[in-house]
Amino acid sequence: MRWLIFLVLVALFPFVAIADPILIGMHCQSNYLRAGITTVSGSFDVYNDDNLLFTVATGQQADITAVSGKVNIFFSGKNHTGFKKLHFKASVASEFKAQPAGQKATTRIYKGELIAFSTNGHLQLVNKIDIEDYVAGVIEAESGSGQLAEYYKVQAVISRTYALNNRTRHIADGYEICDATHCQVYHGKPRHEPLAEKAAAATASIIIVDHQINLITAAFHSNCGGNTINAEEAWSKPVPYLIGRRDTFCLKMPNHRWEKSIPQEKWQSYLKQKRHSGDLA
Repeated sequence: MRWLIFLVLVALFPFVAIADPILIGMHCQSNYLRAGITTVSGSFDVYNDDNLLFTVATGQQADITAVSGKVNIFFSGKNHTGFKKLHFKASVASEFKAQPAGQKATTRIYKGELIAFSTNGHLQLVNKIDIEDYVAGVIEAESGSGQLAEYYKVQAVISRTYALNNRTRHIADGYEICDATHCQVYHGKPRHEPLAEKAAAATASIIIVDHQINLITAAFHSNCGGNTINAEEAWSKPVPYLIGRRDTFCLKMPNHRWEKSIPQEKWQSYLKQKRHSGDLA
């Protein structure tokens, strides 16, 4: 479970970005060249630009491969090749699985739509999804199951705020937010905790802003070790609402104390590298 460092103001923020679907980079912690896409429910029309290639119905699978900067797709015994981008569009509420080749079989199921393209020598999958469905998935992935409903509502507001404030973080990569800890963990729709979707719906469009009505930096963590720190101690500048505070709650949670051993030569090499790069004074 993770907790926000500090909350300042919760507001209903009626701007269009909340209503827009969000683009989530999938399986961002690994590189892969091929993935199998299976329709779990409904159906998907597969497009190259405005050209409809075929429809993948419930239970059918299509295999996508990245080759020489393009994507190929194999479906129903036929190989379609040489596309810059593929778009799986759902005419009705549909769900799919995406299984990258070489990875452990996943039970992740995704709502929304799928975009596939080749980048930097590997295949990239992107989930285009309603932000409230995304938030529900983040709640379970970040908080686990078995928590109180109000806890999940707090996580929903934090995660929604974080996502909207970081929508440009991965624009250069062809999506907005990644699905790993670099952004927020997201494994598709909730599978074990029904309260996750209820919490997202109950707090829909609610975010956290500062006194200038700007989205806050909604940073959160698994365990602070008993004390949070000022923003400038972790990042480049102070933030008035991210101030270090004693937090005895963390002392009662797992992993509040830990240690790591580093060989002396490795530590000295690290310090030398940082000193040469200017990261150390």
